[in-house]
Amino acid sequence: MVLYGLYWYIGAGIAQHKSGVKISRNYKYASFLSRLLQLNPPDKLITTGIYAKSRNPMFFGYTVILIGIGILLRSVSILVIFIPAFIVFDLVWIKLEEKNIRKKFGNEFTNYQNSTPFFIPNHFF
Repeated sequence: MVLYGLYWYIGAGIAQHKSGVKISRNYKYASFLSRLLQLNPPDKLITTGIYAKSRNPMFFGYTVILIGIGILLRSVSILVIFIPAFIVFDLVWIKLEEKNIRKKFGNEFTNYQNSTPFFIPNHFF
């Protein structure tokens, strides 16, 4: 019983911490979704705010939330099967997305890539 409580607190803490990051940038989610669907593509490269810390903060946040949920539920299948599959999907999606962004923004995006971490944000730990 005590061990289950420990897993619950660790998992819930991780999920809650990352969901706080998610909530803090929800206002940008609508613009991300519209860019994804090409409803309102941006005319400039966004390199400020959370995007100054990581090029892919949403995918990183979702991955950490899944890890927290896996620990919370003590689910080996989430931790061993689903999360690695999700990360592989993320990497494929991100590479395709970055290819298109590089075509659109050229050297500006290359400079951004060189100065900003791919996945894990600066000063995360």
